Amino acid sequence: MKPEIKSYIDTTVNEKYYVHGKLDLNLLCKDLGIHVYEVEFLDEGISGAIQKSKSDNWEIFVNRAHHINRKRFTVAHEIGHYISYYTTHIQKYIID
Repeated sequence: MKPEIKSYIDTTVNEKYYVHGKLDLNLLCKDLGIHVYEVEFLDEGISGAIQKSKSDNWEIFVNRAHHINRKRFTVAHEIGHYISYYTTHIQKYIID
């Protein structure tokens, strides 16, 4: 990636999605068209999952029993899978 493009992306992301030094994951998900749900997983070891629904909407599910910091990490992690999907088009459902 050209340095000027990376610089533009970094600046844009920082200006729009960082509030008081913290990434606004809700706004980022909203802009990406991803719906986030807190759910109860039967396996407490599961932190989250992402899927593309039948109606072509992306959904992230996070374990409601986990600490808020873990939930934030999980949402960010699942966004990584979302971005990976658009670069590889391999999976439509991932459980972590």
